Amino acid sequence: MNYAEICIIKRDGKREDFSISKIKNAISKAFSATGIQDEQQLVADITMNVISQFTTPTITVEEIQDLVEKSLMKVRPEVAKKYIIYREWRNRERDKKTQMKQVMDGIVAIDKNDVNLSNETFCRSAPVGRYSHSRLGLLSDKDDDLYPI
Repeated sequence: MNYAEICIIKRDGKREDFSISKIKNAISKAFSATGIQDEQQLVADITMNVISQFTTPTITVEEIQDLVEKSLMKVRPEVAKKYIIYREWRNRERDKKTQMKQVMDGIVAIDKNDVNLSNETFCRSAPVGRYSHSRLGLLSDKDDDLYPI
């Protein structure tokens, strides 16, 4: 399969051109994390082994990572362990970021609703506003029933 034909599907669904260097760099970093240096040929061999297992012109990031894990387990289990631990840590960090974004989106939605309230409605619904509107005669008898003091 021609590398130019390969398309990567990212976690968010976006598509990206294939980059052999990304796989090679991830494997190299796992070796470095284990303290193993000067294994460029082994890193290149593992990288090529992973790519040779691509069966379709489109592949997800997760599928590539699974292939890297399996290839590392065959030749250097200690490196595979570091790779797996890092991968799990990144997944957790990504989940935390997603949860934080959802919380922030909720806060923004609440703020947008608050902005849409008119000052009069806000003043009437606040306890002090009800009292002052009532004392100034701005609330009718019906409003007093709706907004008891």
